[in-house]
Amino acid sequence: MYVDLKSHDFKKIRIRDTSLIGGNFAKCNLSLSEFNNVNINGININRAIMIGCIWRDLKINELHTLDGHSDNVSTICYSPDSTTLAFGSEDNSIRLWDVKTGEEKAKLDGHEFASRR
Repeated sequence: MYVDLKSHDFKKIRIRDTSLIGGNFAKCNLSLSEFNNVNINGININRAIMIGCIWRDLKINELHTLDGHSDNVSTICYSPDSTTLAFGSEDNSIRLWDVKTGEEKAKLDGHEFASRR
């Protein structure tokens, strides 16, 4: 069964011991929510608000570790063709990463409030 949950307010929700594989949480407010023992493979969290979320014991097929920002990452978004991930950080930079290789494609420095929509 497919349920589209995009643009809903799930602030302070607690999700435990379940699978969210392929769930669509685009543009949702997940602020202050808790995720404990949850499978998040393939979920869509583009433009979701996730301030203060607590993530414990997540299950995901990790492909790459993307290191580079020197402060908190507050926004993550896929490109329309799903080949690039953009990360906005409180270090006032935006970094673009190749999804398949994990290589950094570009770094854009000096952006105030880079992670704001």
